[in-house]
Amino acid sequence: MENRCLYCYEPVEVGRDFHEKCSLEFFGTLTPPAIEYSLDQMDELAKNVVERSVAVPGVQAKLSMSLVKDVKGESDTRLTVIGALISMVYMYLFTQFIEPDFIINIVEINRIKTLEAAPQITDEQLEMSSNITRDYFYAFTFGFVLIFNLFIGFLTGLVTGLVMKNTEED
Repeated sequence: MENRCLYCYEPVEVGRDFHEKCSLEFFGTLTPPAIEYSLDQMDELAKNVVERSVAVPGVQAKLSMSLVKDVKGESDTRLTVIGALISMVYMYLFTQFIEPDFIINIVEINRIKTLEAAPQITDEQLEMSSNITRDYFYAFTFGFVLIFNLFIGFLTGLVTGLVMKNTEED
């Protein structure tokens, strides 16, 4: 795998992370600043700052733990996945114990709407449609819940990242 500039993503010579032009545009210097801490030290510093919960109005520590986690292969998607799992468990409990007729009602609503939209449909086709709705309800619902939660998690992370970037620039 060839080395690529971290700013413009064009090929760059081995051992370098930025072109001089890209470094100048991004950092204001021909060479990017050196971070004098290892990833483990940065992780420890970040944990110390968070654990101390020291806050001075107008002053914040600008140490990103997400950078360390991404490099170490960890991920904050755990919260998104846990949220999706909780939603799925709730949906299962709701349809099995709280409102056991929920799926039957969904099938009946689907049957009525199908008959309104396509009155020429045969009884066999209508029954097949009802069976598919009943049989695949959980697969479709759980799939939708998972994808929806991942999408919301992505949007939340994106907005948070943009806000934090704007905050750091101020």
